[in-house]
Amino acid sequence: MSLEPSSSAPAGEVAAGYWAAREEAAARLEAMAAAARVDDELSEEEFQGNNQVQEDEVTDDAIALISFSLPKYYFLLVSAHR
Repeated sequence: MSLEPSSSAPAGEVAAGYWAAREEAAARLEAMAAAARVDDELSEEEFQGNNQVQEDEVTDDAIALISFSLPKYYFLLVSAHR
């Protein structure tokens, strides 16, 4: 282990850089949150339309899953009863 001084920055400079970066990141996050709040303000019509699209997607996914799974399960049921 060497006792020679290292070439890294003094602790005070490191701490100052850390806090400056932390404050900058916090300011960016606050700005992003504010922008998201503005973007999230949907009209009631947009909100209902979005809900309907999501319900339709879930229904379509369920139909696709059932359509894909039924032949396998039907085969298993028929095979089990023979």
